[in-house]
Amino acid sequence: MLLTRLPALLATVSFALGFASNAIAVDAASKVPERLALVIGNSGYTVFQFLRNPLNDAADMCAALKKVGFAPECYTNVRDRAEFMQRVDEFARRLSPSSEALFYYAGHAIQVHGENFLIPTAASVRSPQEVQTQFVGMNDVFDRINRTQSRFQMVILDACREESLYRQAFNHVCQGWRATVISIRSSWCDECG
Repeated sequence: MLLTRLPALLATVSFALGFASNAIAVDAASKVPERLALVIGNSGYTVFQFLRNPLNDAADMCAALKKVGFAPECYTNVRDRAEFMQRVDEFARRLSPSSEALFYYAGHAIQVHGENFLIPTAASVRSPQEVQTQFVGMNDVFDRINRTQSRFQMVILDACREESLYRQAFNHVCQGWRATVISIRSSWCDECG
């Protein structure tokens, strides 16, 4: 599935990086920014539906990112919230204000009461109140990456959900999406008036 979208995603990444490089003034003494990526592909869910594509999508994304100068950390079937956040925290610790950061996730995700969550493979919830302890809030991921003040940040979510499963589990309090979402943040935007 990603193979058909990969050229478009890479074009977007290349455009965004070119835009960020032109928009952010780098003096001659500055070194070339380190390009770091965290890629997570979850397929083997224990409670939720098995997904066929995320492992291949993550592998393809890791290979493609290497070709455009990124040093990706690639993980599959991240089991629980603790392991997921450990991967995010390790990634964030490697970032610096001169880094270019990319986070890619393929797997199940859900929106509960307006907040988006990524779903680890062994997560199991019985009520919306358990979501924050079992799933990974995108606000937490954004917060960890934003704290680094890296000069460029891109988040790509290639997530899906089975509507009937989530509606049944959460009594219609969830909204979901089946799409690729790309969010870009560049430090120069924070300096604009």
